[in-house]
Amino acid sequence: QKVFDFTDSDDRKQMIEARVASKDPGNWYNMFIINRGLADGITKNSAVINGEGLIGLAYEVGDDWAKIISIIDNKSSIGFKILDEDRHYEGVINGGIDGQLKGVLFDPQAEVNIGDILITSGKGIYPEGIIIGEITVKIHNEDELLTKVDVDPSVNFRNLDRVLAIPYSDLQEAGE
Repeated sequence: QKVFDFTDSDDRKQMIEARVASKDPGNWYNMFIINRGLADGITKNSAVINGEGLIGLAYEVGDDWAKIISIIDNKSSIGFKILDEDRHYEGVINGGIDGQLKGVLFDPQAEVNIGDILITSGKGIYPEGIIIGEITVKIHNEDELLTKVDVDPSVNFRNLDRVLAIPYSDLQEAGE
């Protein structure tokens, strides 16, 4: 499985460095504004990351700014898979409250464990292989035939300063 490689020169060339310019009130960086925009190559749906993992995506962009919705926001939805060559389980994760993420696996028989690392699946807006976080709780519901997980994000959403944006058009070309 390919993990998005911050050290690979081809992957790094696509990235645009930015600083957090402002954020919504509160302890968490659910939504915030960065100091780069269209003039720098950032487009709507550009993925935003840092060295710890996935932060979110640009949902509104001006010439020299972009509004970012983070993965911990309750409007956020991400396709994920388990970072394990032998287990090909996928699912969807959503933002929750207090910086936690909640997910559901597509396979009701999925064998996942507390401590498993989740990465982006590449299905949807986000490119494949960006670290999302670690499973902290697993609940298998026989009645609903679902395996639900709580995930602790790898990014510290209480303190963000510098981020990297990956223009959405580059992601589309990479997926072809």
